[in-house]
Amino acid sequence: MEDIFEAYKSMENSTKKIHSKLELDISELEVEVDCSIQWIEAAIYLILECLSELKEYILSEGFKKNNRQFRFSDSRNLILLQS
Repeated sequence: MEDIFEAYKSMENSTKKIHSKLELDISELEVEVDCSIQWIEAAIYLILECLSELKEYILSEGFKKNNRQFRFSDSRNLILLQS
């Protein structure tokens, strides 16, 4: 059971880092870009980059141990699925 929580904490820490980086990048955009359409396009690009980074992390670290997967509900609660 400890493995599950360690994996969860590791994934949670990594996703928090990715999210924090995205927030920082978007806040820097507010200073750099004056035009709202350009800002939206740049923000979408940053979000897509962030999602790609998250996907790469999940694919590399993934759910390899014990055939278990984590699924997060809308309220960010952890749900463990065992296959």
